[in-house]
Amino acid sequence: MSTINSQRSAYNPFLQNEQPPNGARVGQSLTDLKALLTQDNIDRLLRNPDAAETTKTLGKIRDLLTPENLNALLRGPDAKANAKTLMDLGTQLGENTINPRLNAATGELAKAVREENENRRNDLLYQIATADPDNDTAMWDAISNWQQSISKFQKRGQQCKATANTFTEIGSRLSKSNINVRLGSS
Repeated sequence: MSTINSQRSAYNPFLQNEQPPNGARVGQSLTDLKALLTQDNIDRLLRNPDAAETTKTLGKIRDLLTPENLNALLRGPDAKANAKTLMDLGTQLGENTINPRLNAATGELAKAVREENENRRNDLLYQIATADPDNDTAMWDAISNWQQSISKFQKRGQQCKATANTFTEIGSRLSKSNINVRLGSS
């Protein structure tokens, strides 16, 4: 009679379908990460937090910064150079760098809200002046559309802040102290 082992076995990443990270792949991941985290990309992602590209790019960044990838980058002959690059990226994603960019993005959003409100207000005033007094449906539709528009702007502002928080969280993981700890434990 055979026995079935019902105990969970320890996780072994080398037994999975994935192959262990090799030097070329790890170096490529650092190159990919630097390409994703240019100043222009960061600005674009903060200004368009609801875009599919933003979600996709943030996902790629998270995938490239797994603990396994970080550990692989901080081992071997290029460990010190990789550590410096990661710390530079951490500085680029720090609160002192991201917050001014967030303020610029939300400032542009506030300007767009003001312009939208002005246009909607003028449209509403025109409708009041020219509307049929017996049919106020168009007026209520215009007010409803205006409220929906404001709601979309508010949601986008929240998404800008969430994207900025994601960047600063990544920046803190790439801080000098965190990288040095990982570098020392390799």
